[in-house]
Amino acid sequence: MKKGTVILILFIQLFFSYGAFGLEGQNGDVSSLDLDACIEIALANHPDLKAAEGELKGAESRIGQVEAGLKPQVGLSSSYTRQADSSQGDEDQYSSNVTFSQVVSDWGKTGSQKKIAGFDRDGSNLDLDQVRLEVKYNVEKVYYSVLKAQKNIEVAEESVNLYELHLKKARDFYEVGNVSKYDVTTAEVDLSNARLDLIKARTSLKTAKAELNNAMGFPDMKDYVIVDVTDIVRSSLTLDEALSIAMESRPDLGSSRLQNLAAEESIVLAQKDNAPSLSASGRYSWGGDDFTGEDDFSIGLSLQIPVYDGGLKAEKVKEARADLEVARARDISARNTALKEVQQAWMEYGDSLETLSTASDVVRQALENLELATGRYEVGVGSPIEVADATENYSNAQNSYWNALYEHLIAWATLEKTVGGNLQ
Repeated sequence: MKKGTVILILFIQLFFSYGAFGLEGQNGDVSSLDLDACIEIALANHPDLKAAEGELKGAESRIGQVEAGLKPQVGLSSSYTRQADSSQGDEDQYSSNVTFSQVVSDWGKTGSQKKIAGFDRDGSNLDLDQVRLEVKYNVEKVYYSVLKAQKNIEVAEESVNLYELHLKKARDFYEVGNVSKYDVTTAEVDLSNARLDLIKARTSLKTAKAELNNAMGFPDMKDYVIVDVTDIVRSSLTLDEALSIAMESRPDLGSSRLQNLAAEESIVLAQKDNAPSLSASGRYSWGGDDFTGEDDFSIGLSLQIPVYDGGLKAEKVKEARADLEVARARDISARNTALKEVQQAWMEYGDSLETLSTASDVVRQALENLELATGRYEVGVGSPIEVADATENYSNAQNSYWNALYEHLIAWATLEKTVGGNLQ
């Protein structure tokens, strides 16, 4: 089955599965999307992929263009002229020709051109794979950012609830004379600030959803909810293993290697610039006073041997060798960049696990502190400031944990991208 057919089938399936990407449920309710579904939508629709697919088709066509030069060439022409002659009267002349030509040998020039076009085609195919990696990674990164924004809303809502309870207690204590009006006013200010934080968190979620829509290639997508991901990714992958996988699997490195091969073959092609060319040709013509007049047929071989080109071939060879030096330098640069990216991604992934573990401990400690501060206030030995500080610390600790979790998942997605594919 052709690649275009597979993509079309996938697009149709997604169309009916998600209500033309409006994502409406059976009763008109907003439907949900998990990470895999978001990636599928992006891979079926993203304009960057369509552009890369178009470039691949162009590269495949260039191979056909080169091959066409080795196939027979047939032409047909026909003409009519009328010549005025005062002594003999007007004369009508008809002429028709069928011509045929076939390259017998160009001493490997077309073969080299075909090799270069093949390297270009294979490189475009790898470039398409690289774009797929980029699109997938961008969806993953933004998807986790949306989850992070959703968790920030949940934490902000919990903070509002805690401050509302604290305000209620402060008012109850004030009414019976256990605390001053200051406690009530402080609790009201804290609640207002918490509500402001909740508004900001909701705005951040809207922004993150817009970025996810754009990453999927649907900026005007209807509303939907995404499935939460809270699993921690634990891997024993060593740095050496990651580097080895990257050197073999990264599409951009494969494309760079093909550019080297194409540059090497370009030198061979340039060296054949003055090679002889042998071709066969034939011609059949007919015409004269009428359209079906006398006919004529000829066939022959033609050998062209360039003798002097003013140094053009030598300059083409120089240019091809310079292009090879450029290609090799860029290949080294690409490999160095890949090594740096893998090393950085691998270290960030390891750091993310440590950060996540610490953030989990901080949440537990902050919750214990909040419970102590609340208990002290309820028995009349604590202060509203102490409760407010403990509540804020607890909210910050939760936000830090969720941020650490999704930064950890982004770090894993980054590591997968830098090595050139899935690691699980």
